[in-house]
Amino acid sequence: MTAAPDGSRFYITSEAKRSVEVIDSKTLRLIKSIPLSGRPNNLSITPDGRKLYVAIRTEPGGVDVVDTGKMERALTIPTQGGMHNTYVTPDGKHVLSGATGGQHLLIIDAKTDEPLWRIFDRGVRPIAIEKKPPLQTEVILGRMRGRIVRHHDTGLAVQFAEMQDPDSIARSFG
Repeated sequence: MTAAPDGSRFYITSEAKRSVEVIDSKTLRLIKSIPLSGRPNNLSITPDGRKLYVAIRTEPGGVDVVDTGKMERALTIPTQGGMHNTYVTPDGKHVLSGATGGQHLLIIDAKTDEPLWRIFDRGVRPIAIEKKPPLQTEVILGRMRGRIVRHHDTGLAVQFAEMQDPDSIARSFG
């Protein structure tokens, strides 16, 4: 579930109906049920409230883009397997979607709704996004672990190393 930035609506995914349920936040009444391309999992809304991104779990997977003004699915962005989580970055420029079953993390340009790149060959479920985490903050994506080593104007640098046990963590970051 997510809410419109102005608080006027709630958006709730329904796995049973394969839809997004749009609820008026004052009356708590259903405004519309928006059909999706498959069984949804998590969803995220852009900071301006114009678009929802919905992770589609059923094969072949995808990320459905919902136009909140028209209250309809605008398109489905293809993925390499079912997706579980979808997050919009705080600046609204990118969308991240991933799943342990999908075996990758997909980064989407939120302006064009085009995939920019895929990373990892293992399952990953993005959990949280922080605007400017402190240097040396540990980052964990699937089996990959790393530390934030530098901030840039447009992002950050993460040094990754695959970890199997506590001894390898000490050797890599010691």
